[in-house]
Amino acid sequence: MNIELKNIIKPLLASDQILLEIIEDLRGNYIRIIIDSENGLTLNDTAKVTKKLKKTEKLNSLFPEGIRLEVSTPGIDSPLIEPFQYKKNLNRNLKVVYLEGESEFKTTSKIISANDDSFELKKDNKTFFLSYSQVKSAKVKVSFK
Repeated sequence: MNIELKNIIKPLLASDQILLEIIEDLRGNYIRIIIDSENGLTLNDTAKVTKKLKKTEKLNSLFPEGIRLEVSTPGIDSPLIEPFQYKKNLNRNLKVVYLEGESEFKTTSKIISANDDSFELKKDNKTFFLSYSQVKSAKVKVSFK
């Protein structure tokens, strides 16, 4: 993540908002910023951040020719990164790729609890815990009922 951009963006976020990712395409003068919050974000929330960023002198000096700017939330197919994202998805099925020692495993299981260090999954009436450090990737399994 570009440290200079990160230092410009972070102070403009509300206290409950977290910067997850900055995607830069400098050839196309385009920056996409992904933010999230424990409480969820609205279109109005992302629009406020966009407006604040466009008024920032530091950003304007970095890109004197102008920049296309997009502030958005993680998409439905985005991986879970922060512990609060696991907490927000309790009782949903996750597709998880994780490590135990040198071995890699995959599971699709229901997340039934989460804290700041680990989370609990349930599959076939069996539960097991994983620490976030074991996780290579975790995504919510989208299902339509």
